[in-house]
Amino acid sequence: MNKTKLGINEYLFVALIFTGAIWGITPMLGLILFAAVVEKSEVINAGSRLALIIKAGFILVQSCLNFIEDIVRTFADDASGFYRVMNKIDYFLDAALLCTLIVFIIINGIKGLGANKPAATSVQPQAPVQPQAPVQPVQAAAPQAQAPVQAAPGVCPKCGKTVAPGTTFCAGCGTKIQ
Repeated sequence: MNKTKLGINEYLFVALIFTGAIWGITPMLGLILFAAVVEKSEVINAGSRLALIIKAGFILVQSCLNFIEDIVRTFADDASGFYRVMNKIDYFLDAALLCTLIVFIIINGIKGLGANKPAATSVQPQAPVQPQAPVQPVQAAAPQAQAPVQAAPGVCPKCGKTVAPGTTFCAGCGTKIQ
């Protein structure tokens, strides 16, 4: 695994970004900005995008619920039951966001810690190597002049293309025609 400029591997840095999302939007965006400027890693970029999507999605849903709550507060005389329900939904969303971020922290933490372990190698017996006879160098054959080839009139003897009468060379392969 590649190490970041902070000295930790990429997956642990992504776990740190998700931890920053729990602390708030500012620490998360600070880590993402650092990663975008300093780190050139597709793992960190993908983790940053996922953290942004999750955090923005929950913020958007909570903002919509707050808007609905404000509308009800404006037009309803007594909406205490509605506010209790909205409070429970808000707590549920906070808990869902926290659990989602913790799951991604654990996943990336496990990947990051697992990346530091050396890979297990299996040793397989190899067949004994047989000595080979020395290879004699092969001399290249001297290029020979291409002799004109006789074929059916109007057909190239080498590639079989149709040749116009009176043509000296085949247009397809360059063979001399007689």
